[in-house]
Amino acid sequence: MKIGRLAVIMVCGLAALKTGLSENKSILVTDDDSYWQAINAVRNDLKTPPNLRKQTGTLQSNRPDLPYSYQSTEGHFLIHYTLTGNDAVDPTVTNSDGVPDWVYEAAQIAERSYRLLIDTLGFEPPPVDDVASPETDIYVIDVGYDYAYTYPDSPVTSTSRPYDYTAYTEIDNDYVGYATPGLAALQVTIAHEYFHVVQLGYNWFTSNNLSGAVDGDTYFLEWCSTWMEERSYPEVNDYYNYVYSFFYSPARSLWFSNYSYALGFFIRFILDRYGEDLLVKVWEKIKTDYAFESLQSVLTDDYAVDLAELWNEFIYRCYFTGERYDPDLALSSDARDFPLLQIINTEEFDGTIEFNSTVKPFASTPYCIIFGQDLLCGINTSTDYENYFSGRYLLVKKDIGQITKTVVLNENQFVGDLSDGDSLLIFMTNFNIDDSCPLVLTVAAVGDSFKIATKLLKVYPNPYLPGEHDNLKIELQLGAITKTIKANWFDLRGRNAYYENFDGPYGIGIQTISFSSAEISGARLASGVYLLRIEAGSKIFNRKIILLK
Repeated sequence: MKIGRLAVIMVCGLAALKTGLSENKSILVTDDDSYWQAINAVRNDLKTPPNLRKQTGTLQSNRPDLPYSYQSTEGHFLIHYTLTGNDAVDPTVTNSDGVPDWVYEAAQIAERSYRLLIDTLGFEPPPVDDVASPETDIYVIDVGYDYAYTYPDSPVTSTSRPYDYTAYTEIDNDYVGYATPGLAALQVTIAHEYFHVVQLGYNWFTSNNLSGAVDGDTYFLEWCSTWMEERSYPEVNDYYNYVYSFFYSPARSLWFSNYSYALGFFIRFILDRYGEDLLVKVWEKIKTDYAFESLQSVLTDDYAVDLAELWNEFIYRCYFTGERYDPDLALSSDARDFPLLQIINTEEFDGTIEFNSTVKPFASTPYCIIFGQDLLCGINTSTDYENYFSGRYLLVKKDIGQITKTVVLNENQFVGDLSDGDSLLIFMTNFNIDDSCPLVLTVAAVGDSFKIATKLLKVYPNPYLPGEHDNLKIELQLGAITKTIKANWFDLRGRNAYYENFDGPYGIGIQTISFSSAEISGARLASGVYLLRIEAGSKIFNRKIILLK
């Protein structure tokens, strides 16, 4: 079946949908909205491969009626089961408590999840439902191929939060025929579902103010629960089955529903860098605020981090998977096993390439240009929405490796000397949460028709300490061949305290000149503030320098 530009590779979790927090794990290779709409319309009819979901459902009062129950050793869980019918568990008993091993293992895994979430990470325990007894109830039944369901049960009246609930979970009685089967499936499923039980005790907004967020904050609940699987059982890696939804269509809004399972490793990326306390802080904010605003607020206020810049870096690091794996740039060692990031905007360079794109709300669009000739290359990212965009480019050179820099908007930017076999990756992020924004991206050979500006890029280190720092470096972008670069030091009285001419010629592109520590010491300059005047051809630049001795 083909709809839109590209075909379906695999669609998982499409049968027997329930309303509420639907947890479809879909793998699609397109960015065409009509395609997604068509897929959504036929979800109930697609049966292959088997439905694989860990799901939270709607409020319901009809809990499974099972004859036996087993209280976990620490008393936090009650496992309900039967030995007859379709829901029967394997009756094998090898444990000292005399209950079926499947039930015993479920209780042990649940208590391990409690210790990790509540005792180690510091989340609040879920509210007590007090349906017959205060434990969290887990029902072992034949759930088909859905992994599990967690149901919001009753609204909590003891808090002022509008959408916090007690909850219970249904898990499968054997996990036979699953992508991750048996005990491993039981482990990651309970870890995933118990975090849902905890989350529902905080708050669950089923709608929010995000463009296209059809299931409210559901996406964030799933990110967190999928992360919890990996945090609890890193050796299982069940989440590998779902990252395709992102890697095969990476240009959607961050909260896109088909990313729900796929972006558990985005949470891992954040927490690996800033610590797991961050997630607890976010969930405290979710008691009153939407998930996106909570994550953004905690990152900004507590860690001085911009979520849009973090998302842009995440997309960039997603390039280094599979055969492109680089331990210094990849998200984690698991990236060796991830699929390659699919880049629809890929072109072979033929002199000038122009991409006319519309980037979705809070989304990143990747571009790839492959070179088959030697040339000087530049890029221009033109947009009327400069305040909503950020980006970076990655230059992959076959002879020297990778170079990455920030994209400068609405300006011709020199990239470098490109050779046959090199490639240029550009990752642009629209951080407007409401609107898609147009962007024109031009990649061209630097020459008469595509000129770059001569400008001073940076002077570093500043302040400068002779003897402690090796060189004072001046980095320039030159738009024309320049014979000589002149540098003059003026003190605050306007006196020329020191000067030096750097004879070239210097070619078009990024050029660096430097003063050595010995040269500056020999000039006998006193500590203080100086005005550094740089002349490059007809261009003159001034920069304040602090000299410390």
